[in-house]
Amino acid sequence: MKNVKRRIRDSVTLTFGILIISTSCLRRVENRIPLLQDRIMDRADLLSENQEDSIFSLIKELDVSLGPQIAVLTVDSLNGEDIETLAWRTADEIGLGRTTFRDGILICVSKRDQSIRISIDKGLKRIVGDDSAKFINTKIIIPEFRDDNYFLGLYKGVSHLKKSIEREPELIGKM
Repeated sequence: MKNVKRRIRDSVTLTFGILIISTSCLRRVENRIPLLQDRIMDRADLLSENQEDSIFSLIKELDVSLGPQIAVLTVDSLNGEDIETLAWRTADEIGLGRTTFRDGILICVSKRDQSIRISIDKGLKRIVGDDSAKFINTKIIIPEFRDDNYFLGLYKGVSHLKKSIEREPELIGKM
């Protein structure tokens, strides 16, 4: 009888130990810093591998030199979801932007819905405000998209964002 009680106690202790370790690991995943390779999420297959690499090089240069984090998400369809909701949810899920600086930018594109959004976190709003984002969308990205040149539109858009941030690095994280 003593052996049975000891085995039950040991099993319960082991189960709780595994549960605590699992919960700890999950917390680490939720709070993880987004990996650079997570920054191009081409779910609509609009870009070739070489094109993704070209855009990624701009993103990486900015990340390494100044810290702000840019990501690109393309989807085939929003499936009824609002693009703004999708963009912010994705930015949250991948942990885009440094917590202290709130300096993440996500360019979200839905091909079938012909919709695009540049979501800018608070720490970059003084550099890239709503008017700047609208300009980048309407004058830089969308004209290329009309010619089915998704790569050039995204490349130019990311490049413009990068240059804007590089011109005013002292404003990064200033809310």
